[in-house]
Amino acid sequence: MAGQEPYGYQTERILAAQQLAPRNAGKWRREVPRDLPSRNQIIDEFMMVKRSNHNAPYVVITVIGEPYHPSTAPLSSLKKIGISELKIEMNHRGSYLLLRCLCYPMLEDEQGTANPFALYLQEPEYVRPAESILKQNQVFILKEPYFKVGTNGQYAIRVDHPTDIIWLSEDDPRSRSEKALYRGSLALYCLQRFDEASEVLRVLEARFPKYAAAKHELARTNLRIEEQKTGIRDSPGRGKGLFTTKAVKAGDLLLCEKAFSYCFAAPPGELMKAKSISPASVLLDLPTNRSYLGTQADIIRDVSNKLMMTPSLKSDFEALFHGSYESVPSNSADGNAVVDTFLVAKIVNFNCSACPLTSKDVIQDPEWNRASKLPSTIQHDAGSTRSLYRTTGLWLKASFINHSCIPTCWVVGKASEDPGSLNKRLLDGWGFECSCPICIEDRELNPSIKNRRLELFQEFDTISKNNLKRKRDFIQKLESTYSRPPTEVPRPQMWLPLFSLVPLYAMRKHGNPERLIKQVLATFTSDGYIIKGAELLDVQDYPPSIKVEKWGLPDEGATSAWLTLRNAYKALGDTHRAEQAKEFARITWMLLVGEDVSFVWENPPKA
Repeated sequence: MAGQEPYGYQTERILAAQQLAPRNAGKWRREVPRDLPSRNQIIDEFMMVKRSNHNAPYVVITVIGEPYHPSTAPLSSLKKIGISELKIEMNHRGSYLLLRCLCYPMLEDEQGTANPFALYLQEPEYVRPAESILKQNQVFILKEPYFKVGTNGQYAIRVDHPTDIIWLSEDDPRSRSEKALYRGSLALYCLQRFDEASEVLRVLEARFPKYAAAKHELARTNLRIEEQKTGIRDSPGRGKGLFTTKAVKAGDLLLCEKAFSYCFAAPPGELMKAKSISPASVLLDLPTNRSYLGTQADIIRDVSNKLMMTPSLKSDFEALFHGSYESVPSNSADGNAVVDTFLVAKIVNFNCSACPLTSKDVIQDPEWNRASKLPSTIQHDAGSTRSLYRTTGLWLKASFINHSCIPTCWVVGKASEDPGSLNKRLLDGWGFECSCPICIEDRELNPSIKNRRLELFQEFDTISKNNLKRKRDFIQKLESTYSRPPTEVPRPQMWLPLFSLVPLYAMRKHGNPERLIKQVLATFTSDGYIIKGAELLDVQDYPPSIKVEKWGLPDEGATSAWLTLRNAYKALGDTHRAEQAKEFARITWMLLVGEDVSFVWENPPKA
């Protein structure tokens, strides 16, 4: 071809350039270059050269450089490094690179650093195109790499021994991209395989340090691992229990858990509006001679299907209390999961709980129900016909919380129950008796005193709501049946009688702000509260401040009680304590309902 350089001169020029390049690079030998071009710059330069050389004649030239031995070290003995750690004109013994092809012949490592790649002694282009050897997104390991400076002054990773390369298959865990690693970690997290999720996230953080989500997810996952080690552990005499790992204060959210299974059934009238909701069903348990009307059969079916589809959930579910029933120790047969529905039924029976669709609607205070601006849902109140259509849920971690009638934490929507009937249900169903002070006193109490209390409560129902004298006499008689102070043994049954006096002290006829405040505080004391600085003359510092030294039982009327105090302080011009009482009302609402979005601070509320 006219103008083409004679072959002899061409090879002599190339040979001279190849000999000169390493000599020029000699002064930087074994140094890490500080002028590595950026990823985009390398790709742009390569694409420009590729376009200029398109269809140009060329001569295949193979250059044999300074000899070095192939890698014979096992991969397990080598240390992973990045392109930015490579040293000029050096064979990196004891190390390896994990590389991905951006576009032939450009590679990048896990940190996103790019560099040209030269693979020698391959078949000619007309026999096997280079791009079929090193495909885009192909991932491989290069053992003990050699880093050189080319004739054009460009850095390149050179491979003279093809056996130094370990080609990775697409399903090899070392060939994952940042998105694949991230999604894989989330999948493991959702399966509660937190140790494995943490391991994947550490790899993601090491390979892609600029991937911002990795750090957040790793911190979240490590918290779950710590909770597994310290949150659920043996509780002497109570099997396993859920424990706090640090001090908490009133209103703190201790646990927010997605239901493992949740089934909602509505009354027939609501089924017409929501056709996706199943009607309540009947479950007959022949061995225990019991029947259940609601959604318990639905939740057994839902859990069984979930365990068949996701066998990895079985170990956590089957760790829940299931009485004396023992299942077969097999998890699979013929490649399929083995699910014991009788075991599922036992676990559901012992651990599921009825729960409202919206927790705020369990509050029975009519003033609050009237004041709420949020739409109300018909709930399945205990003792009403609507209890037949019961919503049922199962929470794995919450199931480990040990019972006490004087709780230090509160499950939103939980209803109170008479100690005697509750103890019988606990003993019959779970085989233990509650050891809280309320239940201990109930078991030790003389039957004649129990009967006397019952008679007095029946008498209270006959007292006119405005008869202050009879109510005072009743409360005095009722208090005489208790021998221990309420700070030791709370008296939840006395809340209603005590608080019934509050509206009377607020009336003009009996109007007395100081007496009203004392009555509200007496009501709180009956539930085990210890409150300092709340009485008008109880001033220890300035401005006067309320201090709740001990929170008692979260009665449904406690929010209204705090707001009653707030109104009394406000009327007396005590704005500081008025704002404190309002804040305690908000905290109490959160304890009962689980949120403060529906908190209404007016009392009485506007219609």
